[in-house]
Formats: sequence, C-alpha cells, structure tokens
Amino acid sequence: MKNIFLNLLLLLLTVVNAQNKKLKLISLTANLNYPIAFGNNFLNKGYSADSGYDLAWQINPTKHLFFGLMARKTNEKVINYNLIGDFDSATSSSHYFYIGYRHNIIHQKIYLEHFIGYGNKDITNKSFLSEYNIKGDNSYLIGSRFNYEVLPEFSLFDGVDFNYSTYTINLNGPYKDFYSKSYQ
Repeated sequence: MKNIFLNLLLLLLTVVNAQNKKLKLISLTANLNYPIAFGNNFLNKGYSADSGYDLAWQINPTKHLFFGLMARKTNEKVINYNLIGDFDSATSSSHYFYIGYRHNIIHQKIYLEHFIGYGNKDITNKSFLSEYNIKGDNSYLIGSRFNYEVLPEFSLFDGVDFNYSTYTINLNGPYKDFYSKSYQ
C-alpha cells in the first residue's frame, strides 16, 4: 500500500511539472449556496429553501482533469407539518467525491469546470424536544462552475448543480417514491 501511494504521488508530481504554466496541485473552495427542491417529493412539498455553504478540497493532477471531496450543509424551513412532522427546522448534510473536467475560455483567466459526483445526503429534523434523522442512501451530483481568476491564488466563481438523492425509507404503497427520492 505504501509503494502504491508513493508511485501515485510521483506520477502526479511528474504530470504537474510537465505543464507549461505552473499548475495549482491543490485547490480549496468555500461558497454559499441556495438549494431549490423541485418535483413531486417530500423535499419540495415539505420544506422551503434556505441558505447553506459548501467546502471543497480539490486535486488537479493535470491542466484539465480534477477530482475532490465536498462537504455541503444547508438549512431547510419546515412548511408542511403534515408531511414532515412537528419540527421547527431542518438541516441537511451532504458529502461527495467528485471528478471533473476544466477547459479554459480566455488565457486561463476565465475557465469552466464540469463535474459529476457520488456521496450521501442526510436530513436532520429538529424541534424543541426531539431530533429525527433521515438517513441518505445514495446521492448523485452533476454541475458546472464559471471561474474567473482574480489573482494567482484567488478566484471568483459561480455555478449550478443538480442533486438526486435516495433515502432508506421503509414504506410501501403510493407514497414510497414520494418519501424515498428527492431532486434539488
């Protein structure tokens, strides 16, 4: 295992050093998000969108290829107590592994990044006396970001992504898909 890690590290450093422009091997990003749920599911009908944030750690082994880890935390407002229960608020936590492709538009100052990812998403409903977790099963992520490099160490970006999640809800009948899948 140690030899595999060392060989992979040397390969990545060789690929990085072969570029014309100095490549940032590791990128850290932080951003605010505003998730909007849609479709006929409990996330859209029972909650209202609120703000959240993303933190991501990205490795750039080549000029165009990247992969990374993302943690996402969002707040939700409960709007339909008949669907969700007697809870005051909710938060969702997501963790993803993603891989993507970058292409430059103007001299590496403006570039687009497209990515796909896989992870999990859990929702925690809270009230004064109780807390209830909805455990996520699978969560898929696809998205794009528009980046503008202000300084060599600092970029501004804006993006949009689509999230499809399934949950381990043990339910039969017509409401099975309503409570076990979400789109955001």
